[in-house]
Amino acid sequence: MKKYKNISYILFIIFNSAIFILNLNSCKADLNSDSTNYQKGLNFLKSDEFEKAIIEFDKEISINPVNEKAFYNRGIAKSKLDFWLDAINDYNETIKLRPKDYLAYYAKANALKKLNDLSGAIENYDLAIKLNPNYLKALFNRANTFTELKEYESAIKDYERAIYLDSANYEYYYNLGIAYKKNEQLNEAINAFKKCIKLNSSFASAYNNLATTEKKINNLKDALIYINEALNLDPSLDSYNNRGNIYRASGNFEKAIEDYNFIIKEDSTYSFAYYGRALCYEQLNFLKKAIDDFTIYLVFEPEDAIVFLNRGQTYINVNEYNKACDDFEKSLLLGENRAKELIEKYCK
Repeated sequence: MKKYKNISYILFIIFNSAIFILNLNSCKADLNSDSTNYQKGLNFLKSDEFEKAIIEFDKEISINPVNEKAFYNRGIAKSKLDFWLDAINDYNETIKLRPKDYLAYYAKANALKKLNDLSGAIENYDLAIKLNPNYLKALFNRANTFTELKEYESAIKDYERAIYLDSANYEYYYNLGIAYKKNEQLNEAINAFKKCIKLNSSFASAYNNLATTEKKINNLKDALIYINEALNLDPSLDSYNNRGNIYRASGNFEKAIEDYNFIIKEDSTYSFAYYGRALCYEQLNFLKKAIDDFTIYLVFEPEDAIVFLNRGQTYINVNEYNKACDDFEKSLLLGENRAKELIEKYCK
């Protein structure tokens, strides 16, 4: 009898142990599987129903507050709705739960950039790239942010790294060209724009920037060729203005005025067309017309010290000294120190 009791006890232990192991495995399965709420949230996120996605992720997080994927994707949904601070909070929670999640650092950097916290954005792009050195999106966005901060050397390094990883992406060459151009490395900028065009021959902005860079080095013949190509691809007012500037630099003032006239007809608030036309009128000795265009330009751009100086000099040429002196004073007040000499010469 004792023998049977022992057997019953052993069977009882085995049976209950099996139930315990089954229950334990069930708990693990629940923790590791994505809940219905989470899956619904993902589906809503994929279909751009961001408010509904947030509601489902809220439900998931209330049940499972350590689901880092729910925090991350809720942050993405909030970013899509421009709730940047709330999104950053979710990315921070993701990082707490999963410190090596480079995507969370990248998303946080993008949100900080939207809030104009460029230094904070750089810091988080750095962390994303440290975790994944070949993450092209982070490299490209960090480069763009360096360009906004006018840290062109750092931007150029990132663009070149991105090109090393993906030499077929025309946008990398284009943005590299912009950084070179702003850093006054004009020959390097020209080469980058040409490589961009080789990869995408229908990219009007590359032709436009190539044209204006060629103008900067006084290669006006090529500049005109490239700006005409830009206009063929995209007849934007900016391209017409750039062509007007190239004609003006070439001494072809009549052609330049034609472009400026076209712009003003299309958009009477396009201030730079008035300025370019005024400079042409000056060269053609139509001084009153030049003054009129300088005046219209200054209505739109009242803080431009150089144009006050220009108009003042034109007033001198038509013997309107009081108006000239008023312009020189305004120019000096706005920070143009060259006005001092003109004030001493004409206004004392």
